[in-house]
Order: sequence, then structure tokens, then C-alpha cells
Amino acid sequence: MGYPVCMTKKNPTPERVNLGKEIRRLREELSITQEELAGKLHTGQQEVSRIELGYVDIGLDKFDEISQVLKVEKSELIKHLRLPDEQAGEAS
Repeated sequence: MGYPVCMTKKNPTPERVNLGKEIRRLREELSITQEELAGKLHTGQQEVSRIELGYVDIGLDKFDEISQVLKVEKSELIKHLRLPDEQAGEAS
């Protein structure tokens, strides 16, 4: 089936949920289905769903691959590992 996208599977955390929402937003903006994204990441649709729901710690090596598919800089994805309040404090 390919290489796993995640390092570990855990209960969702607010940070992973925030990142997952951004990955989903970017995927939908590009009109890419979960199945299509899964194919490009060499994983299954259920794994993409778990990423988007915040159940998965994405390995750092996969940030590059995800960012390339979603046409966004890695730093843009990584900043979504922070909570919205932390991001707002950085902008001030």
C-alpha cells in the first residue's frame, strides 16, 4: 500500500485538529478528494480522514510531500500546529 503518512495515531489534540482543518481547507480549495490526496501520499483515504480530524501526528518527512501536493509552503502548514490564539499573538 505504500509508506505510512503518520508516526503515531492518538486522540485528537486541538493543535492536530487545527492542522487537519487547514489541510482539508487547502485540499477542498484545490478540488482534490481525500482519495486523490491519499493516492499522492501513498496511503489510504481513511488515513487522510484521520489526519484531517486530528487523530494523526504527521511525520516531519511527510510535511514536504503534503505541502507540495497542496501547493503551500511547509511553514504555512507548520504554523497551523499552533492554536488560533497563539497565531493571533504572533501577528500582533
